[in-house]
Amino acid sequence: MNVKILQNRRLISKYLRDYCPKDFRGQRVLELLLSCDFLLDRVQLVENIRYMPNAILVSAEGSQTFPFLCRLYDRYYDNIDEIRAILLNNPPEQIFLWLSVDKELTCGLCGENLLVTSDAQAFVLLKRFTRVLQEELEAEALRKERVKHELMCRIDKALSAGDRELFGKLAEKYKKVAGD
Repeated sequence: MNVKILQNRRLISKYLRDYCPKDFRGQRVLELLLSCDFLLDRVQLVENIRYMPNAILVSAEGSQTFPFLCRLYDRYYDNIDEIRAILLNNPPEQIFLWLSVDKELTCGLCGENLLVTSDAQAFVLLKRFTRVLQEELEAEALRKERVKHELMCRIDKALSAGDRELFGKLAEKYKKVAGD
């Protein structure tokens, strides 16, 4: 699974956990995005959708933005079934998503409540959280590669020694690590 999909899944999940969308359509669209990797891969988080094509705005309770907006292929949609059909059957190459929040945000790194005076500041904090998440995912990928390499070396030694039992155990461990 690629890093962008994982990032988008974690950020949207965190948004849904921490905030209540003003409009049920926002909730439904975010749930749809979370259920489809091919859609998550197309999502680009932004702090404003004014000039963005193929844009979706989901506002949390307490934010100062419109509750929900969906513009796909230069047309506005408010029917969730139409939005769902377009996203599933003819998704745009890029989907610009603005997750508008209230003026209080909890730091994803330390859990501290931060006073945020604008959506732009909230977006900066979200970007910082995204960067840290990216670093964690890259570190995890490197750790996984190191473990796989060590297992391959041990598998080679077991083969050279003719130890079938150890080879089988190590091969199973390798499959588990490689399959994660």
